Amino acid sequence: MSFLPSGTFRKKHWIALIRVLGLLVILGMVIAFNSHSPDSTSVQNPVQVESQHQAHGPSIVRLSKAALVDLDLKTVVIDDDTTHEIISTTGEIKADPSQLFPISSFAQGRVIQDNAQLGDYFKQGQTLSVVQNEGVIQAQATFIHELHKNEIDIKQAKTRLELAEQSLQREQQLFSEGISPKKDLEAAQNNYALAQAALLGEKEHTTHIRSEAKALLSAYGVNTASIHSEKIYSGSPVIAPKSGVVLEKNITLGSIVTPQTVMYTLANLNRVWLDLTVYAKDYAKIRPGAVVRFTLDSLPNQTFTGTINYLPPQAVPSGQTFIARAFLNNANHVFKPGMFVSAHIETPLSETLPFIPTQAVQRYQNGTFVFEVLSPGVFRKQTVVLGQKVGDGYVVKEGLEIGKKIVTQGSFTLKAEMLKGEFEEGGH
Repeated sequence: MSFLPSGTFRKKHWIALIRVLGLLVILGMVIAFNSHSPDSTSVQNPVQVESQHQAHGPSIVRLSKAALVDLDLKTVVIDDDTTHEIISTTGEIKADPSQLFPISSFAQGRVIQDNAQLGDYFKQGQTLSVVQNEGVIQAQATFIHELHKNEIDIKQAKTRLELAEQSLQREQQLFSEGISPKKDLEAAQNNYALAQAALLGEKEHTTHIRSEAKALLSAYGVNTASIHSEKIYSGSPVIAPKSGVVLEKNITLGSIVTPQTVMYTLANLNRVWLDLTVYAKDYAKIRPGAVVRFTLDSLPNQTFTGTINYLPPQAVPSGQTFIARAFLNNANHVFKPGMFVSAHIETPLSETLPFIPTQAVQRYQNGTFVFEVLSPGVFRKQTVVLGQKVGDGYVVKEGLEIGKKIVTQGSFTLKAEMLKGEFEEGGH
């Protein structure tokens, strides 16, 4: 018996084998087709980059829905509300001249007491120094002498008045008893009246002596309350006419001064000036009310804000620059005359320009650009020309229009994805 397959069996076997091979070929073609389909590409590469012949690389970036969720992009519509031109400059804190008080001595003499140092604060009426003066000594000595003489005269007048009163009482008694004539009574009455007038005159003379001494000593700056004492003061005090800080000091202990010598300058620093240097090309752009933000060289990490209050009509003596002045409230005396500042004056732009946040700005290969939103998931790399930096953003001179939507948060990540796609594209 033979076990070899018959011819019919072999024929059926080959047909089945051909069918299996055909199915495998068709399956392979389907797999190959699917591997190049758009859906498959989006799974393998969620970011597509398209070149539109820009000088700095691809222009359009497309993101899949999944990529949009992962990147968590934030956008903003371009506005112009905060557009200002910034004028950068320097300046100096100065005292208000109307609040400067030059102080001199009323008398000529030598400084025998000096209580003031630069920067010290004095209240109105406090003594800064004392100047020795012979006129003060003489005036007090004369006053004390005249006062003592007047006191003696008053005592004598009182004694005469007492005697006149006793004589009058005796004559009144004798006249009532009919012993003394009326003319003696009248004489006693006249003597009593004269004694009263003499005492009153001496008391008025006391007032005159004191008033004269007060006037004379006040001219030397001596506190008139002290003239009631018999102690003689040899010095003329130099008194603070207003409350303020010692801004200038031109004397030391032992200095010889005259009424023309400016010994000190006190300054009320509750309000100071900020004088900013402005070049002629910028001067016309500034108006009173313009905001100025500045930092002090001594406090570089703190920013202060003021307002331009005054623009002098003339240039500084050199003729090359002008002054823009701000009045600063300074109740805490943070600002001190002589401090230098770095400042930025904000002036309205002559034309309306777009303003974009700093976060939206990207740079690559000497190019500056942002990502403009064309539609959900579709972004265009838009080259821009930046102008002044204002606060937390920039004015855009070229490349964008007001009302366009751009990417802010995630802009850097989007740039990275764009560059990644560019490199992959270049590798094929």
